Amino acid sequence: MNPEPQVREPAEPANPEPANREPEVQNHPAEPANPEPEPLPEPRTTRTTNLGDRAKKKAEEIEQVADLIRERGEKAVTLGVVRKQFGFTKTTGYHRLVAARELVNQEPVAS
Repeated sequence: MNPEPQVREPAEPANPEPANREPEVQNHPAEPANPEPEPLPEPRTTRTTNLGDRAKKKAEEIEQVADLIRERGEKAVTLGVVRKQFGFTKTTGYHRLVAARELVNQEPVAS
């Protein structure tokens, strides 16, 4: 004979609530029935849609950074200087700085 397993009931409920407790009322400011959606934020930068214009703009930015390197020296022109001078994001500044350094290093040395 197999005795049936005994099920033990908990002595107290897990979350006891008094029977006479009133529900809490949360006071929220009245919200309009149909709030108007917030306008979309303006883009941070204007995007050039024409690929030729984008390439031209990129080449001009690289040349500007290269001019700064020629003026101040390669060690003086850091990523922080490029970002501050031209307002580039970290990624754009890095890529323009690397390209400008390559451009300057390819130039023949004046004797």
